[in-house]
Amino acid sequence: MKTQLNWELNDHLNLLVFMFGSILTGITFHIHLLERGINFSVNPPTTSQIFLESMRALGLSFPRLAEDIYTILVITGVLLSSLTLRYDKDTRLAMSIYSLPVKNYKLVLTKFIASFILLFLSVIIPFFLTLFYTYGDAPNLLKGALFGEGFFISYFMFWLLACVYVISLSSLIAELSPNLFASLLGGITLLYLPKILNITYLPPAVLNSAFLTSQTAFGSVAQKVLMLVDKAFVSCILIPLVLLGMTLLISEWRDVV
Repeated sequence: MKTQLNWELNDHLNLLVFMFGSILTGITFHIHLLERGINFSVNPPTTSQIFLESMRALGLSFPRLAEDIYTILVITGVLLSSLTLRYDKDTRLAMSIYSLPVKNYKLVLTKFIASFILLFLSVIIPFFLTLFYTYGDAPNLLKGALFGEGFFISYFMFWLLACVYVISLSSLIAELSPNLFASLLGGITLLYLPKILNITYLPPAVLNSAFLTSQTAFGSVAQKVLMLVDKAFVSCILIPLVLLGMTLLISEWRDVV
């Protein structure tokens, strides 16, 4: 599995999609950071209170799953899942890969992990790079927001849950699809449908809502992260686990091509 994982992570098409997602995500993050103003009011306005409220306001102003960001995340995730799980079957390369003395579900699980790693890195790297680039002239404020107020671990978990959801659903669609085109079309459609229909219990709405609720509640950093996970548990942990299980089962039942 380790060799297969390294091969998937170094595949030129997967890396091309990774670069595509990273660049577009970074540009979009930077635009959101420049457009968003930060307003707060403190009474009485002591220096310590102003700095504290500034850190909180800064942390809450970081971009999340806005429509354009979610669109890039979906397209990148579906491309990665389709290329890793469906493309090799269309090109008949799967005949040699799946003939190896390894269970099909292990190969599919490796492809799932590779897609997830690349998608997560394509989001989390440009996210923090754009933060440091945009707020580099206020290092103490940024450091206080990320680590003092605990937004670093909260945003890390936020994007982790988002990527798990996108990859789990797109992987199932890729495994069920008869060809690459159907995988791309089906994955993008099903992932974007909750946004179009305004379904609040599925991402992106449930994640954005869970993040704001957890970060505006009083409590420690650990309590806020646990609240975020709790409110997004069904849609971003339980459902993805079920989808992954279905994907692995289907990989054992259906033919390679």
